[in-house]
Amino acid sequence: MNRKLSEIQIIELFSFCKKKGVKHYDLQIELVDHLASAIEQRWEENPNLSFAEALPSAYRQFGIYGFSKFQKIKEKALRKKYIRLQWQYIGEFYRLPKIIMTIALSLSLFTTIKLSDNLMRLSLFLLGLYALILLIYFRFFYERKSTIELTTGKSFLQIDYLNSIRGSLAAVGFLPYNLLIITSVTFREFHLSPQLILLLELLISFLITLFVYILVAMFSYIPKRIKEDFSREFPQFVKS
Repeated sequence: MNRKLSEIQIIELFSFCKKKGVKHYDLQIELVDHLASAIEQRWEENPNLSFAEALPSAYRQFGIYGFSKFQKIKEKALRKKYIRLQWQYIGEFYRLPKIIMTIALSLSLFTTIKLSDNLMRLSLFLLGLYALILLIYFRFFYERKSTIELTTGKSFLQIDYLNSIRGSLAAVGFLPYNLLIITSVTFREFHLSPQLILLLELLISFLITLFVYILVAMFSYIPKRIKEDFSREFPQFVKS
């Protein structure tokens, strides 16, 4: 009969990974699984080997810097997984009737742009409105609506990645408004064809509306979905 790791020994593997500088629990799971498989393989070869002897032997298989490299490989794979998962969540969020609403709002903004006699002033107004909404949201609603509260001091790569990408996305959200400002300057300085002007205004109207929906998903829907996933996978860590 093949020897298997006990729960206490698995806990020791988590502690071992933490001592090696692996702070994210979801990444620790990946590394513990690999170490556990390596230890059990050594027990198949030598059943009399103790856990205290098998662990260093399994660790040495990585080489001098191999464990750190393996950690980076696993972390990169997890990040790719979370990127795919977040786009999946955005796909779940961005369905009918939101697609129809995006078209309607884009056309409304496009009409506003066409009717505006001062595109620069409109651009600055929309830019200021976006900044004000972000300020109000982060000041009064972010902690309550967007954070995933854990019952322990453990950290998860998925949550840290979500927080970092949301901050970056909020900054990138200024891009469509900056494009609108650039377009207004371009209209003044260059003689563009009416067709090209129409295309640019439609594109910018769509980008601004689309960014709004993506931000809504990133700040409200995705944290809710991640919390649901965490509650199923790690119910002991998530505050109800």
